[in-house]
Amino acid sequence: MRTLKNTIVLLSIFSLFGCMEYKEVELVEVKQVAVRVFSMKEIRLVVYMQIHNPNSYKIAITEADMELFVKGKKIGNAKLDNIIVLPKNSNEVYEALVFTPMNEMQTNAIPIILSVIGQPTVPVHVKGYVKGKVKGVAKKIPVEFTDNVRLKR
Repeated sequence: MRTLKNTIVLLSIFSLFGCMEYKEVELVEVKQVAVRVFSMKEIRLVVYMQIHNPNSYKIAITEADMELFVKGKKIGNAKLDNIIVLPKNSNEVYEALVFTPMNEMQTNAIPIILSVIGQPTVPVHVKGYVKGKVKGVAKKIPVEFTDNVRLKR
C-alpha cells in the first residue's frame, strides 16, 4: 500500500513538470556595467541587464560561472553574488552583482581593466553558464554574450 502511494505521488510530480512548457529566456541587452570594488582581493561589478522571461512561471537565477573577456582578452572567471528572480511573462532590467576573486584573475587583468577606465563603451564577451531554478528543479543553461557595454561613470 505504501509503495502504491509513493508511486502515485511520483507520477503526480512528473506529470506536473511534464506540463510545464519551457520557452528560452532571452538576455535582451546589457544596459550598463559599474565597478563597485576594485581591490587586491577582488573585483566586484554591478551589471544592469534586460532579461525577457516569456514563460508562465517565475525563474530564479541562483548561480553563474562565466569566463569574462574585455577587449578580446580573458580577465578571469566571474561568479554571481545574488539571486535574480525573473517574474513570469516579464521583460525587465535586473541588477546582477558579479565578482571575480583575485586568485581566479589572469595576470594581465589589471592592465586591461585600467586601460578601459574613462572609455564610454567597452567590448565585453562572456561565456559560461547560469543555473536557473523552477519549483525546486534546477537546470544549467549555457550563456554566451558579446557586446559593447556602456560603463557607468
